[in-house]
Amino acid sequence: MHAPVTVLGHRRRVGLWLQGCTIACPGCASRDTWDADGGRSVDPRDVLAVVEELGRDCDGLTVSGGEPLEQAADLATLLRLLRTSDLALRRSWDVLLFTGLEADRWNAAQRACAQLADAVIAGPYRAGEPSQAPLRASANQRLLVHTDRGRERYGLDEAGDAPHLQVVVDDTGMAMIGLPRPGDLGRMERELRRRGVHLGEVSWRS
Repeated sequence: MHAPVTVLGHRRRVGLWLQGCTIACPGCASRDTWDADGGRSVDPRDVLAVVEELGRDCDGLTVSGGEPLEQAADLATLLRLLRTSDLALRRSWDVLLFTGLEADRWNAAQRACAQLADAVIAGPYRAGEPSQAPLRASANQRLLVHTDRGRERYGLDEAGDAPHLQVVVDDTGMAMIGLPRPGDLGRMERELRRRGVHLGEVSWRS
């Protein structure tokens, strides 16, 4: 989890990444999130407590992964709790969900979970189909809007600036948040190396 996230949704947000993905899109920048055993189990109520602590000055929650809909039941519990939380009601929060599953592949639990989000970016990442839409990493992905708030904040996603990245540096390392364009990560790694910075483990080659 991280806040504020400024590149994945409306204004300032809490970002939540769920661990585990069996889709394994070629070219994924977050291969470190594929292993379902790479994280730890947390009760949705405990996640909500962290969201509330991190999100005091934020405008919404962005959920990504990994593949969030592979944990649809627990994520739905979290989103229902969030809907009625003091924080969400007071600040008119929205929820944006990223999933690599196309909507026609959702089972009943996944569909019920996705409907709790104001907007969903759905579809697998395809490295050969780059997108210029600000919230879609590849052109095949679809924006699905479920609420009036979602339409207000995300209904004009069809055009806009190219995806961009937010860099976060702390004592544990460097993290990049956002939707890199094809070649961005390699160019960044080469430029850092040219400047004498050599990356150790990186998420896109885990």
